[in-house]
Amino acid sequence: MSAQSLDRKHEATQFFGCQFYPYTLPGVDPVFATVGKRETIVCRPRTGDESGIDIIRWFKDDAVL
Repeated sequence: MSAQSLDRKHEATQFFGCQFYPYTLPGVDPVFATVGKRETIVCRPRTGDESGIDIIRWFKDDAVL
């Protein structure tokens, strides 16, 4: 793996924003998106006894350097 591809992989893990969707109806699990330089991930927190998140959609922009 080249140094440039390692740098691009490292950049993809840097996230700088997270927003919840504000229009979720009562009783419906909340949805949020987290945004990085090359990636946007739409997630839903797990409920009940499970912890963590479920990834609904993962968008990646390969055109961004």
